[in-house]
Amino acid sequence: MTEERYNYGTSTRWIEGKKMKLMVEGQPELEVCPPPEFGGPGGFLTPPDLFVASASTCYTTTFFTMSAKARLNYVDFKCRAEGTLEKFEGKGFKFTKIDLYPELTIPDEEERERAKGVLEASKKYCLVTNSMACEITLNPTIKVK
Repeated sequence: MTEERYNYGTSTRWIEGKKMKLMVEGQPELEVCPPPEFGGPGGFLTPPDLFVASASTCYTTTFFTMSAKARLNYVDFKCRAEGTLEKFEGKGFKFTKIDLYPELTIPDEEERERAKGVLEASKKYCLVTNSMACEITLNPTIKVK
């Protein structure tokens, strides 16, 4: 039995061809299409983009929480993500891996060990990556300014 429960909703509406609008209540609408390799027109966000983006954005927001709890001082943070989509015989396509590449800049060397711990904790507690059925790898870079 869970202690807390939250619900999130989205909806889509066909526009034309393979274009759709993605709607989240109270947010701007986004146009989304299949990627060009699956017949989409290109130049739009795609479901695979949004899937990989959900991993990197959730990891980043979890980093914000974990760094505040740890009172980690940092100068800059960014996170790049790459997803691997593979086709399986008789099963279609599936994401098999998402590589996260957080880049953290800290003000001095004394923060390095705590920074490593915060980056690892952010992966451990990221709700989206914990919910994904693919391998998630963390490839951090820590710089000192």
